[in-house]
Amino acid sequence: MRLSAAVLAVAALAAAGLAPSALARGSFRDAAAGFEVDYPDTWKQGQVPNPNIKLRLYAEALPHMRCNVSVHDDPTTAAASQAQLDAELTTAIAEQFVRDGLPTGAQVKSLKARVVTVSGGKAIDAETVFVAGGGETRGREIDVFRPGRFYRLVCGGPSADYPKVAADVDRIVNWFRLAVGAGNVAAPRPPAKAAAAPKKK
Repeated sequence: MRLSAAVLAVAALAAAGLAPSALARGSFRDAAAGFEVDYPDTWKQGQVPNPNIKLRLYAEALPHMRCNVSVHDDPTTAAASQAQLDAELTTAIAEQFVRDGLPTGAQVKSLKARVVTVSGGKAIDAETVFVAGGGETRGREIDVFRPGRFYRLVCGGPSADYPKVAADVDRIVNWFRLAVGAGNVAAPRPPAKAAAAPKKK
């Protein structure tokens, strides 16, 4: 299954740290990577810990509550169509993908994943609660798959503080979108031209 190859890159990020209305908000756009996201103005942009992470946000009042946006080129799906990727993404695969992306040895207390649509293609929307490194973490993530590339938005932090930012996390997730046509993101294909009718002799 093509999407399973992306699990290795997701697992590598697990240790990196987690984490429309009139509401005042900031905005971030990475045209080269092909995504943009708005966020409440009570959140700030932070320093990214590795090249795959294109954006880190943190709650100003609770800096340990974070959101990371990472972007990965994936040659194993480069030849696939968006329709093929969408057809492969089932709830069972979504749950396994999210589980495999958690820190090694994590004790999963709750994992809920569903297949949703983001910017015209199928994606994973998941909520997790797990124990790793002696503390309990709660988070929400969006994983968006496109031919040759996948995007991951992960928000979270200590479970005790998560309810204080849950509404903000929901907004950030809902405000995440792809800039279709940028980088390796598949742009909609133009309709095929109808064959010209033969001229009458």
